[in-house]
Amino acid sequence: MFKNLLVPTDGSKLSRRATRKAVDLAKATGARVTGFHVAPSYEFEAYKDFVAPNFVLPNEYKARVEKVAQRHLRALRKLADAAGVQYAGHYAMCNSPAEAINALRRQILPLTLTDRDRVRDSPRTALIARGAATHSLTWINPQR
Repeated sequence: MFKNLLVPTDGSKLSRRATRKAVDLAKATGARVTGFHVAPSYEFEAYKDFVAPNFVLPNEYKARVEKVAQRHLRALRKLADAAGVQYAGHYAMCNSPAEAINALRRQILPLTLTDRDRVRDSPRTALIARGAATHSLTWINPQR
């Protein structure tokens, strides 16, 4: 059925629930799980005579992002290990989680062209994503 489940996680209650469901599905189908965390890109505003009190250097920001990402991904890894499911974890800094998720999906889950020149997901992949506006889970069926 599925070979790989791409599971974005942000540590929220809904995200933790989705990770449990993804691991259950992966175990039932023999798939592996790929965890993914997206953090906002580094940005700061500079003024002539003012430095914001919460200013951090780019390297410090990156270290903080990595620490948070590893915490969220570690929770998914624990679930996968306990269920005997193969796991990989990734994180990125991007202001658009959807763009970051699609960029990773293109790297690890190849696309195929149909005879009608439509792009569709590889027939053995699934994407579980957190819908930011609706706070719901979105399942994209690769078989359509």
